[in-house]
This record gives sequence, structure tokens and C-alpha cells, in this order.
Amino acid sequence: PEPTPEPTPEPTPEPVPDDPTPEPTPAPVQTSFPTPTGSFTRCFVDDSPTIGCPRPDIAAVCDKYNPLASFDDCFAACIDAFCCIHDSGSARAPSCSDEPNCVFFDPCYIVWFKLHDTIGPAPYLRLEQNEAFYSGLTNDDFKQIFANRPDFKDQFFGHHFLTDDLPLTDDTFNERDNW
Repeated sequence: PEPTPEPTPEPTPEPVPDDPTPEPTPAPVQTSFPTPTGSFTRCFVDDSPTIGCPRPDIAAVCDKYNPLASFDDCFAACIDAFCCIHDSGSARAPSCSDEPNCVFFDPCYIVWFKLHDTIGPAPYLRLEQNEAFYSGLTNDDFKQIFANRPDFKDQFFGHHFLTDDLPLTDDTFNERDNW
């Protein structure tokens, strides 16, 4: 066959109606928090049943290069938003990644990354690190947090599974078939 002398024309796009939609799209509910430099909007739904609004200084508190920031303060600001970073179908570790406020917890990723820095399976945390931001952080701290906040423990370990069929024990994580 002979090559086509002219390029194939692009398909004609569908016409866009000139009439606007009858109702405008509602804007998200936003909450403004005063800051030293004025009003700063950083929350879509301040009465969310799952996660509320982050503290206004979350970016500074979670910035490991900020001399006033610390892992402990960042973790305290972020703990309830862990459900934003996974999509588990587990009932004991339900995801909330579709929550509108999750986007404002993005400074928390330094904490979530550190908590997933393991030696082997999930229970083998490697928290100690020789940097000011992580100063004083130990595995014993997290044993206490898991004891005080079983909901966070379920989120932290349970999000690795799509169901609740397996118990959250060391044996479950050590079993290679579960990796």
C-alpha cells in the first residue's frame, strides 16, 4: 500500500454547550487559622469524624532541618492521620485516604518513612538515629505508644493486610508467606 500523503486528521472534539450548569459546584468548607503573617487556610473539613485539621505549624514541626522541630512533636501532630497513607481494606486498620484533610498532613511523611525503616518485617523497627530531629527516640518509646494507643497499633501493623484474618503477632510478620 501507498503511504498516506497527508497525516490522518485529529478527531473533531465534542462541542461544549454554551449554557452554564444551573448550579455552581459548591466550594469545600475551609477553616482559616490566624498566623503571624495573616490568615492561612489549611483545612477543608474542620469537623471531619475521622481526622480533623492539622495544627497550623505542622510543616515547621515536621521539618527535620528546623532546629525547633522534633520527631516527638511531629508524631504527636500526625498520629491520627496515619490512616491517610494506606489503602488497606482491613476493618482494624481502615484507610481514610479519601478524607479531604489528608492533603494537609503531607509533612508527616518524614514520620511515616521513619516508622517503616525496619530491619526485616514490620515489628523490627529501627528508630535510633544520630540526628537532632530524632534525638531521644527509642524502640521502648513505641512499645509504650502501642500500649497506650491500641488504635494506632492496629493501624500501624494492620494496614499491611487487606483483611483481618491474621493476628497481629510477631509470628504473623515472621512468616515469609505473609510478606
